[in-house]
Order: sequence, then structure tokens, then C-alpha cells
Amino acid sequence: VPEDERPALSRHAVSLMLERQQADAGVHEWPHLRALESDQESQPLTLADIMTRDVFTVGPADLVDLATSMMRWRHFRHIPVEDKEGRLIGLLSARNLLQLQGQQRDDTAMAVAEIMERSPLVAAGDTSVHDAIDRMLTSNHGCVLVVRGDYLVGIVTERDILRALANS
Repeated sequence: VPEDERPALSRHAVSLMLERQQADAGVHEWPHLRALESDQESQPLTLADIMTRDVFTVGPADLVDLATSMMRWRHFRHIPVEDKEGRLIGLLSARNLLQLQGQQRDDTAMAVAEIMERSPLVAAGDTSVHDAIDRMLTSNHGCVLVVRGDYLVGIVTERDILRALANS
């Protein structure tokens, strides 16, 4: 950012922060502050710009019953699964739970690892939202797990994409 534009950029950033504080949403729910350069319109929106950073996760040995309760309570449809070292190893989705229900299996003592998806859709934070949409449509996934190496840094759901498109 050119030095003569920095004061205006700072004022705009503070204005956005004040506006978001008054919106009664946690900081982790705020959209990412992009650089406010004059050519911003030409920069594609990325997953890092719209992802949810405060992600609830479960472990592979956690009970499906616990994960299901959390999904109902927090209105989630997707919960990433991490190993003890914090590496992403899978995804538990509402679709997995529906398949389990169709099998008439008792999930009270079943581990998440037994039904989780082991190859979820993943992408780096600099992936464009447009590319992520294409990948979601062709792979029939309802979310993209944003990763850095083997580690989860965020999640982008269909709802996040709709919100971003509505705000653009």
C-alpha cells in the first residue's frame, strides 16, 4: 500500500472493526480483512477470506453419540476429525450419520473412526472460492477443509460460500 494511502486504509480498518464489534458476533466469525487496495476487485476471493477459523473437531476414538450431540447443539453438519497430534485425518458429516441410521446400527458405543470419511475435500487457504465451488460440485462434498500441510486451519461450508456471494 502506498504510504499516502495508509491513513485512509487505517481509518477504514478501524471503522470496519467497530462495525463488527457492534454486530454481536465473535471475532472468529468476522470476515477476513483483505488489503484495501484499488485493484481489490481484480483479486479473486480465497478460502482464507471466508473460512471459519474457530473449528470444533473430534478425535477418531470419540463416540459418535457425542459428536452427534455436538452437531445438534451447535447446528453443524460437518466435524473434522484430528489425531492426537492435531493432524487432519477425516471428516464426520451429517451424511455419515444418515447412512449409519439406515443401517440400524447402535451408535452409542461406536467410535467416530468407524464411520468418518477418510478422504475429505481439502484445499489450501489461497485457493479461490470459484475453484473450491467447482471442486465441491464435482466431488459432491458439502464443505472444504482448509489445510496447511496436514493441519486444519479452517472450514468453508456451502453456507459460508453463499454468505460471501451475498456480500459481494
